[in-house]
Amino acid sequence: MSHFVEILRLDYALARMCQDAYRETPDVAAIERGGMRATVTPWGGDLYIAFRGSVQTPADFYADLSAWPARDKVLGWCDAGFLRATDVLWPGIAEAVRAMPARGALYITGHSLGGAMAVLTALLLHAEGRMPAGVVTFGAPRALLGWAPLRPPPFPTRQYRDGNDPVPTVPWGYHHLTTLTRIGSPDADPFRAHPIQRYAAALQRLTVEAAA
Repeated sequence: MSHFVEILRLDYALARMCQDAYRETPDVAAIERGGMRATVTPWGGDLYIAFRGSVQTPADFYADLSAWPARDKVLGWCDAGFLRATDVLWPGIAEAVRAMPARGALYITGHSLGGAMAVLTALLLHAEGRMPAGVVTFGAPRALLGWAPLRPPPFPTRQYRDGNDPVPTVPWGYHHLTTLTRIGSPDADPFRAHPIQRYAAALQRLTVEAAA
């Protein structure tokens, strides 16, 4: 199996985990606080953290609309709403990561708002000396001002945009951690390109085509 196919299969599995983060699943552990949610899945000695996107709660609206800059002592300037949402879950996430096996690989993913939280969380963990094995986002908005856009990410990072999904293009003035990877195709209604189901389906198609 080629390395490219392996990456696609991993990213498809991460997209499915992001789907699961929206559901209450009895056999999947979750960290929930202040209206934010992330699932924590140990698998084969590794740990997978998937941040849920917005579900139109007051906390989500605050996180999505609070686009003014806020300064973090580690990250520098970030989108205030995304930084606050990350801070809400940080204690639980940090505890879960500290409890994982020292040699286990750590994968961090998220969709939409959860993708922005995944990026900020990964950078915070990196600053503490815990290097993620991979950070993968789907339809994530821009979150960063304080991380130089021309600086390569310190860990493997893939940030996907499905078709003409508008969410990865906002908020204006901020930037992503890395160049977006385009998948899928444009939709007459751009917002129909945003759901995590669209990302999972596009990656499944790519995986099948690449493995053929």
